[in-house]
Amino acid sequence: MARRFELIEGTSSKFWEIDLRGASFAVCFGRIGTAGQTSEKSFADAAKARAEHDKLVAEKTKKGYAEVGAAEPAAPPVRATPAAPKAFQVFADFHHFLLCDRGCTDVLGDAWDAAAIDDRLALAGGVVGIGTARNTTVPVEIAVLASAPPDDAAAFDHVTECSVAVPSGELVLLGPTDPMTKARAFAVPAGSVVVRVSHARLDTISDDGLRGKDAYRVQLWPGHAQARVLKRWTPPAKEKPAVDTRPPKTFKQAMQLARAGHTELALPKLLELASKEGKDQGLAAYAAATTLAFQGDFAGFLEPARAFLATYVFGAINPFDDIAALLVVAGHATGDWAAVKRAAEAGEGRARAADPIAKLLKALEKGAPALGRRGKATRLDRAAYGKSVAEDRADKKLAARPDDLARRLFSTAVVYGAEDEALAAYERAKAVLYWDDPLDAARILVRRGRVDDAWEVVLEALPRWQGGFVASVGPLDLLIDPALGGVLTPARGQALLATPRGG
Repeated sequence: MARRFELIEGTSSKFWEIDLRGASFAVCFGRIGTAGQTSEKSFADAAKARAEHDKLVAEKTKKGYAEVGAAEPAAPPVRATPAAPKAFQVFADFHHFLLCDRGCTDVLGDAWDAAAIDDRLALAGGVVGIGTARNTTVPVEIAVLASAPPDDAAAFDHVTECSVAVPSGELVLLGPTDPMTKARAFAVPAGSVVVRVSHARLDTISDDGLRGKDAYRVQLWPGHAQARVLKRWTPPAKEKPAVDTRPPKTFKQAMQLARAGHTELALPKLLELASKEGKDQGLAAYAAATTLAFQGDFAGFLEPARAFLATYVFGAINPFDDIAALLVVAGHATGDWAAVKRAAEAGEGRARAADPIAKLLKALEKGAPALGRRGKATRLDRAAYGKSVAEDRADKKLAARPDDLARRLFSTAVVYGAEDEALAAYERAKAVLYWDDPLDAARILVRRGRVDDAWEVVLEALPRWQGGFVASVGPLDLLIDPALGGVLTPARGQALLATPRGG
């Protein structure tokens, strides 16, 4: 029997649950109102499990936790005969909820591929994953029927159908991070059961994806059905707010235009602000300098770079490393190392700027600094890679988070130098990868001489780029990372600046 304890005092509002199951127990804990975290522990026999159970309960009560009754039990099975639909609220963490046989131990894992995400339906063994529009608590209605219901897809936005094996005759509904103690159970005829899910009001989701009136109806009846989409929801294209293309008057307006792809309107204002004393002078100088670098105008880059080093007021982010690296690129592009030295000297001795600039000036004393090595492929350790992938796939927490698993499999392949597998994993997971991940794929392609393909990878991912610095106009790795050498030409730099990016 599961027991629940709560601690509510001061700013604390926590719960702790323990469910003793013979020679093992499951513990769930967290902030009240959340699904919490779950762990399980097994023992040699039931007596040892009971002793540890009693010890933990005593520790919690000593800390002030008070028992409030049993943790929410599984709902009693409904009759297998037709009954009135029942409504529930389910925590659809990671944008889905689950249906499975009570005794099922299968996990979805890789089943949440790009096609499954698009279909809002994933299958793996005896578990069905239903994709949701929100990753918060959503309303789910369950109806157990005697036979197939009439087709009413016209009343819904998206409808899927499949079947699932229920050998125990008991199907459960739960969120992907819910403990089994939170599962809702339904009696169905033992054997194969058809699952039809109808998604409603998908057009009500807020821009942040957290609010909406979406709802999900699940109909169950005996039989078998091929997994398919009966009606597909295609979200309407979102209209982006019109960009004010009047000449900007402020640094903020200039940056909005720059990231929206209107460099020709933004750059004159940035250069003007970079040349005048004011609170935005250093920021404007950085934005102007890096814009010119993307355009391939490294001669023009040097003056705003000097202005930045001379005037930028230090903040939480230190962009001096970027400018120091770009000065080296500018020196090789122009051959004017004297101008590079004059620009670098503007930052000499300034707090926090001292390290990168001091290193550059010291290197200049010895001649032209090298751009750096292009980078070599990591030597593939096939055995270690295989072991790591197996561990990733066996990780139950990752299995419940398909996006995280897809990202992990890609990064694992990159780390272990499994380049073929990394490129394949990239194609499967590119829709959910972070900005830096496509650059890893691009580096592999560059090493293979596929520079044009590397550029296509970058260009496709570019709208997802987010600058961590208020004056960032684009991903500087393309300019200063030697391993990406050759990807960015002046023409491609112009194309990059013309692509809306960074939110």
